[in-house]
Amino acid sequence: MTDSYQVQGLLVLHAAPAPGAAGAPRPARPPLLLVHGSGHGAWCWEQWLERLPALGWEAYALSVRNHPGSRAVPREEFLRHTRLEHYVDDVAAVAAHIGRPCAVVGHSMGGLIAQRFAARQLAAGGALPALVLLAPAPPGQLGPLRDAPLPTDVPYALERAVAAQRYFPTTPPDVL
Repeated sequence: MTDSYQVQGLLVLHAAPAPGAAGAPRPARPPLLLVHGSGHGAWCWEQWLERLPALGWEAYALSVRNHPGSRAVPREEFLRHTRLEHYVDDVAAVAAHIGRPCAVVGHSMGGLIAQRFAARQLAAGGALPALVLLAPAPPGQLGPLRDAPLPTDVPYALERAVAAQRYFPTTPPDVL
């Protein structure tokens, strides 16, 4: 059975084996923290949350800010100021709420968020039992999730050479 609740305005779905059940968590197994990709939410893990407890895994899935079930970010703030690190903050908040080292599973953009969370966690001397990446987005700039805000006083366009270097570094120039 899956239950849902909020952690700092973030939707969290939780599923665990029934106490004493054959699939009850084994002490050596860390809980799983499932991180969705862009355009998804915790809902994309619902079938996993149904199956994992039967296999002895406790699992949590969150919706990062501005995704289904979690706190909304005003459009202007989201488009101009939301960074990947804000999503990493969301994962960190849920991990802290769980209170035990989690194996983190990330899909697509969630894979990139999971990588950044892992780097932050390990740099701080924290534990990370495992990192599982499912078709992860590669490290790099992602639209409005960049290191600096988009300009507000002039139109913004990424120059072709910059886009080629940032997103297609191994593609021959004549193909672009």
